[in-house]
Amino acid sequence: MTRRSLRALAMPALVVAGLALALGGPTARRRDLGDWPTYYFAARAALDGRDPWRPEVLRAVAAASDDPWRHWRERHPVAPFYYPPPFLLGTRWLGRLDPRPAWLAWNALQAVAVAAAAAAVRRGSRLPWPAVLALFAVFGPLWANWTWGQANVLLLPFLAAAVFAETPAGGAALATAALLKVSPGLAAGHWLAARRWRPLAGGLVAGAILLAASLLAVPADAWLRYWTDVLPALGGELPGTAIRLGHPMNHALTRFVGPLFGDPRLAELPPAAHRVLLALRLVAVGLLGAASAAWGSRRRPADRGGSLLLAAWVGAAVLLSTVAWEHHLVHFLLLAALLAAERRDGRLRGAAWALAVAAFALLAMPNRWLVAPALLFPEALFLCESGRALGGLVLVILAVRQALRPLRAGPPPGQDGPGAP
Repeated sequence: MTRRSLRALAMPALVVAGLALALGGPTARRRDLGDWPTYYFAARAALDGRDPWRPEVLRAVAAASDDPWRHWRERHPVAPFYYPPPFLLGTRWLGRLDPRPAWLAWNALQAVAVAAAAAAVRRGSRLPWPAVLALFAVFGPLWANWTWGQANVLLLPFLAAAVFAETPAGGAALATAALLKVSPGLAAGHWLAARRWRPLAGGLVAGAILLAASLLAVPADAWLRYWTDVLPALGGELPGTAIRLGHPMNHALTRFVGPLFGDPRLAELPPAAHRVLLALRLVAVGLLGAASAAWGSRRRPADRGGSLLLAAWVGAAVLLSTVAWEHHLVHFLLLAALLAAERRDGRLRGAAWALAVAAFALLAMPNRWLVAPALLFPEALFLCESGRALGGLVLVILAVRQALRPLRAGPPPGQDGPGAP
């Protein structure tokens, strides 16, 4: 093995080892582990040939399990499972393990995903390794995924691969992320608006293969019920929950709609609120689609605009969700890395760079750091509750700005206008 290949492997290996040691041991002693029990019992239900999307099935599987979180679950029932069948195709094997080894395996899987994402960001952005590791290390939502036993980190390497590769393989990576958790599929709108058919074709082929393969993970009737009953019933909401749209820790832009209607619970949103949410999403998608179409018609050689726009679509998918908790914000790491690369190349300066740094700081801070100032200064409450949604919006807007700036110089040599090949 050459010295160059050893150097290339050193940093990802360090990330894996460091995260596994720092997070695997301490969190394995926790009694709640956030949403991890839901994933684990869904895997066990799938192994037993049962429907994991039925809450009563999950409760029955949990009741029969002698696990370390039993006392906590007596006070907090297992949350419903909403992930698509391909998610279980990749995690079903965890159900064969006892609870504690399964949790440690899950932790190791997340560490590998972080290392793969860091390597993809390093390769795609060409930022130096210290800069990439610093971005990952200080980003609070990354660590929140371990605190809550969440799965968003598993999507990160696939999203990074898609952002930095406008190829059929990149399309397959985005399709994988979308079939692990539906919302990232919105980002395919960039390739559609920009008329990039090769990644779309790769995504369609990979998606079809994953959908067919996921029939091996769950019973066929449960697989069909998810697509025809469970997913349509979500409708972007979480039916039956007591969560309010304007929850202080909801970091989606949709949180601003709640107060307009008395901040109802998600399961009780009036039709007018649904219409406002739909209008907000359609306007956002329309603006992003127009930006992608403009870039696609006049892209320049060696252009980073496609990566910036696709990462902006990924961020918008988070902001336009009905609820976005802290751990959902981890996908903004891709936007942060791309904007840092723009700064390194001298294309992001002055006030725009200052805005990017401030927005990143708001997104990176753990929730508890944002809550503390509000306890001392009531006027800081708005920044605490809404700052991260606004910070995410700023990064999306800056990414679109940076992607479209080269177009002001006119079409590249050999192109006469928008219709040119």
